[in-house]
Amino acid sequence: MKNAMHKKLFDYTKTLVMNYRHGGKVKFTPFAECLYLKYFFGKVLTIGANKYLVFSEDDRALFISRMLKDQNLDLLGKYPEKKSKVENAGLFRNEKFNSYAVSRDFMLINCLNHFCLNQQKFAKSPLTSLGTYIKADEITSIEHENIVLVENLEMMANLDKLIIPEQLQNALWVYRGDKKDAHQTSTAYQFFRHFKNSHQSIFFGDLDPKGIEMAITSHSQYWLTPENSDVVNIELHGLEQEWDNQGSSSQFLENQAALSAKCELAFTAIKTHRKTLKQEHFIAQKIKLNLFEL
Repeated sequence: MKNAMHKKLFDYTKTLVMNYRHGGKVKFTPFAECLYLKYFFGKVLTIGANKYLVFSEDDRALFISRMLKDQNLDLLGKYPEKKSKVENAGLFRNEKFNSYAVSRDFMLINCLNHFCLNQQKFAKSPLTSLGTYIKADEITSIEHENIVLVENLEMMANLDKLIIPEQLQNALWVYRGDKKDAHQTSTAYQFFRHFKNSHQSIFFGDLDPKGIEMAITSHSQYWLTPENSDVVNIELHGLEQEWDNQGSSSQFLENQAALSAKCELAFTAIKTHRKTLKQEHFIAQKIKLNLFEL
């Protein structure tokens, strides 16, 4: 859509047309300039060193009518809610305008054997893959006893390399989503919390302050983590960086009235050694993982 109006400009314009029903004169701000240059609304009046946007009652009425016809925007109403690109394509030439990300409604899941969803059993890909993208709201039931929320994407393609308890061999693994994409993480967390009361909910993240914080705030029942927290002190090349970068998460943990026994042990080990481990280390170093109550 040519010259599609974004929400901030819409809010400014709505206030303008509501407050000046019979026309008026306003300062030539960046928003006013945008209305004049992009939408051909009003005229510019210069008085000394000052500029103003001037418009009549007829200008206002014509502009409101034109925006409704050209952009389906009611300047006297609410800014339209975001829709999918397919929905927008039914009305507009630019399907991307005011559309939400394709990934918003979808999330990534994987398993070690079969997917057991909606009272049906589905085969997983025979090829190594990150999993299957599904539309979250189409899942009405989960026949896996355990649901594991996973922090790092790399894990989704390497589930078979993890040393995990036998009871997780038939778990459903859900990627929490890219932290840069708030919609994606929101979808995964909402899905996880929706089913957590009817299933055993587990968080699986890094062995660092942020990972412990995420385990706690996920409201999971269990934490999947190295059986021996002192494993953070294994010999590895390179400098430790994450410990110094996670001050806010460390403070979050310090501020907790009480931590679960395992969280306390893990945080103590991390503080003592001033070292952390990522989930990728669990695979590469063949570290045994186990479940602990949160």
